[in-house]
Amino acid sequence: MYAALSIALSPLLWLYVHYRRFKGLDDKMRFRERFGYASIVRPNGRLIWFHSASVGETLSLRSFVNGWHERYPDDHILITTTTITASKIVRDQFKGVAFHQFVPFDIIVWVNRFLKYWKPDQAFFVDSELWPNTIHACKKKDIPLVLLNARLSDRSYNRWKYFPTLAGGLLNQFKLCLAPGAETEMRLKALGATNIGVMANLKFSAPPLPINQRYIAYLKPLFADRPIWIAASTHPGEEELIYNVHHALQKQFPRLITICAPRHPNRADALVKKAFTQELIFQSLTSALIEFDESIDGIIIDEIGQLGTFYMLSDVVFMGGSLIPHGGHNPIEATHFKKPVLYGPHMHNFREVCELLATAGGCLVDDENQLIQKLTSLFNAHEERLKIGEDLYALLMTQQKSQSQLIEQLWHDSSI
Repeated sequence: MYAALSIALSPLLWLYVHYRRFKGLDDKMRFRERFGYASIVRPNGRLIWFHSASVGETLSLRSFVNGWHERYPDDHILITTTTITASKIVRDQFKGVAFHQFVPFDIIVWVNRFLKYWKPDQAFFVDSELWPNTIHACKKKDIPLVLLNARLSDRSYNRWKYFPTLAGGLLNQFKLCLAPGAETEMRLKALGATNIGVMANLKFSAPPLPINQRYIAYLKPLFADRPIWIAASTHPGEEELIYNVHHALQKQFPRLITICAPRHPNRADALVKKAFTQELIFQSLTSALIEFDESIDGIIIDEIGQLGTFYMLSDVVFMGGSLIPHGGHNPIEATHFKKPVLYGPHMHNFREVCELLATAGGCLVDDENQLIQKLTSLFNAHEERLKIGEDLYALLMTQQKSQSQLIEQLWHDSSI
C-alpha cells in the first residue's frame, strides 16, 4: 500500500521540488538528485553510505565518519542529507573525507536509480530515518543496513505502537539497530526489533566547541576571583528564573557573575532591559567587549558560536530549555571543558544522555530553588567542583573509545 501511495504522490513531489527550486529554497543546480540522479562520478572501490537527514544528525556524524576515514582511508564515503543547510555542513566540515548528494524521495523508482548508480557496500541511517521503500530496496540488493544512534522520541514511539507489525517488519530489515541507551533499546524491542545492539551516543563523539582565545584573554582577568556560572541555550520564560537565582545567590556571593546565553541571540537586548526591570545590571557581550562595567551582575551573549568560550570561563554550567517544558539542549558539550553540568526536569530530548551523565556527577535540579541550592554547594566546594568536572570528562573519553571499537567491528562485519 505504501509503495503504491508513494508512486501516486510522485507527480506532486516533482512539482514540490520545482516550486522550491524557483523560490530559491532548494539547490537549483542539483534538484535532479532528489529523483535519484547523481551529479558527480562514483569513485571506484568500496563505498560506504551514511544518511543523516538534517543539521543535528549530520553534526553528530563528524567524529564517527572522520574515525572511519582515518581507520579505513581506502573506503569512499557518501553522505546524503535532506536539507540544504546540512549539505553545507558536509561541504565545510567533511572536506576531503566525504562527498555529498541529496537523498532521493522515498519513491521506489527514484530509490532504485540511486542505488543502481552508487552501489553502496554498507549503508548507515542515522537516528530515526525509516523510509520503507529505501529500506526494502537496500535489503533486496543485499546492502547491509545499520540503524546508527537509533532514536525514538516519545511522540514517534507512541505513533509506531499502533502499528507494531509494520514497525517490527521495518526494523528487522536492518542488520543491526544500534541504540544509544537502555530506554531506546527497550522501545526497539517493544516494537518487535530482534537485531539490537548498544552503542555510545554519537553526541559524545562530537569535537569540542570552538573557543575564542581573544575573548578569553580579555575577560579572564576581569572575571578573576569572581564565581561564574552560565545558563546556556535559554528560552523565553527561563531568563526570569535565572535572574531570580542570581538575586538569591548574590546574598552569599556578592561578586557573582551570571552568564546567560539565549538560544536565539537576537533576544539579547530585550533580556538586558528585562534584567534592569529586576534591578540587575547585565551587559550584552558586544557592549562588555567594548567597555567592561566592573559593577555588572552578568553578561548576555549576543553572538552565535560563543558557548565554548564561556564554558571555558565558567565554574558551573546549567543547560537551558529544561526549566520549562522545551526538551533541553545538549549537555555533553560542556563535559569537554571539565565543568559540572546541571539541568532542569524537562530534558526529554536528552533523557538517556542525562541518565549516563548522572553516573559521573551530572545533576538534575527540579526547580529554581534546587538550582540555587546546588550552585551554592558547588561554589563553596572547589575540590568537589573539579572532581565532578574530571569525572564527566572521563565518562566522555570512555564513550569516545567505545566508538572507535564499534567502527572496527562494523567494518569487519561489512567486509565479510
